[in-house]
Amino acid sequence: MFLDLQVFNNQKEPQSGVHVTLRNQNNKIVLGFVSDSIGKFPPLIIYDTYIQSINLSFIGYNDVKIATDSLFGKSTKIEVYLEDSSETYTNHVGTYKFLIKHLNADNLELSSLNGGKTLKLKRIP
Repeated sequence: MFLDLQVFNNQKEPQSGVHVTLRNQNNKIVLGFVSDSIGKFPPLIIYDTYIQSINLSFIGYNDVKIATDSLFGKSTKIEVYLEDSSETYTNHVGTYKFLIKHLNADNLELSSLNGGKTLKLKRIP
């Protein structure tokens, strides 16, 4: 199977920096790539059932998993449109939804979907 894979953000613009991993039946990563400036990956050729899924991930968006068994025998162009991820926090006052805007080893930045406020957290050494 030959795959031409391109990824877009929630505004339907090509998204660079998206990670794609090819995983086997034990969910182990076999190979990985990062999307280029126009949201494209190198052409993928999968010729047996060793690769079980194509997984895409990017911070602030829901992960996408594509099972390869439905793609065999096809030359396929796939366009993936990422959806925003959000976390929900409930307290006695109400429910708040946050979108992960930035995450690394030292910082977490959340943007409220309820009121546009930003919450910044830092790791304490």
